[in-house]
Amino acid sequence: MLDDGPIATPSLATIAKEWDELAPVRDIQIADGRDVSFSHILAPRLTSWIQEHRPSRLVDVGCGTGRLTELLAVHVPHVVGIDISGESIRIARERCANEDIGFVHSTIEAYAESHTREFDFAIANMVLMDTPNVRDVLRAISSVLKPWGRIAFTVTHPCFWPSYWGYDKMDWYDYHREIAIRGEFRTRMSRTGKATTHFHRSLESYMTALNATGFALELFSELPLDDEPRFIAAVAQIDGRLT
Repeated sequence: MLDDGPIATPSLATIAKEWDELAPVRDIQIADGRDVSFSHILAPRLTSWIQEHRPSRLVDVGCGTGRLTELLAVHVPHVVGIDISGESIRIARERCANEDIGFVHSTIEAYAESHTREFDFAIANMVLMDTPNVRDVLRAISSVLKPWGRIAFTVTHPCFWPSYWGYDKMDWYDYHREIAIRGEFRTRMSRTGKATTHFHRSLESYMTALNATGFALELFSELPLDDEPRFIAAVAQIDGRLT
């Protein structure tokens, strides 16, 4: 068992390596239905928002092995998935070889340098709590979006996730402080034996980061609806006057 615990902020290369090691297991986990949160909570909510807004060009930031990207591509003419994990992108490309989806091995920051104002919608599913610098990521996403473009994102709920995984009573935990935490990636139905890093951030820090990077919050949901919420799902729009 890998216990959750605080660590020094890791490099992006270290985080990418963690996801490279997890990628094959994670892909099977989703395919076999052993992540109920993905299949019954997160993916349906994000898909419903895409169906509502009907974008023509979408970027899936932190797409992993492309399972969500595939679902969204049914509703969007042009889709690109981006991830820092080369192994995740390899799996996505291999499985989606006959589909019109572009998969790019890159950070969104590097990708944004040569792809400004290309997309009218961005997805960041369970990504913003996995990046060392959430403002850099949001700023890069804002730059690849067209004026008045939108981002739909999900994150673990910072008010409830610590108690859900049991580290809220640890001496090192402080709700108001950003903390890098490394622990086993697991779902309620499945353990992986693979460690990944996520960052505890307060709800205020996410809202402040959105405002600082030109986004205005449009929709905010706490999920699941019939239980103590473990996730946040939200839609925010770029202020086109700032682009």
